[in-house]
Amino acid sequence: MAEDKKTRVSKITKSITRTFNTAKYESLVINVGYEEVVEWTEGNMPERQDKSEKITKVLLDDFDKTATKVFKHLGLTENNVQVVNSSEKKTISAKSQGLDLDGDKLGE
Repeated sequence: MAEDKKTRVSKITKSITRTFNTAKYESLVINVGYEEVVEWTEGNMPERQDKSEKITKVLLDDFDKTATKVFKHLGLTENNVQVVNSSEKKTISAKSQGLDLDGDKLGE
């Protein structure tokens, strides 16, 4: 007789926060987050991981769209937005990070 697998439930929370320098002494912080409850079969970690990866894809797409809308709404351009890279204590251009401020899909 086959053993019945239990359905497990996990809460997956993910977020992306980026700080952009927009002018001298002025920063813009964009934070996008998701929290979702997923069901998966007990003992099937690849199933759970697949569901987690799908949430990551949604989060990245939402962050890209949110950043583009915010930049457009504030009238920011590639020339006046710098991504703050706190681990290296330097700024890098938004375009070099895949942020296309002309409104095209970001990151691709």
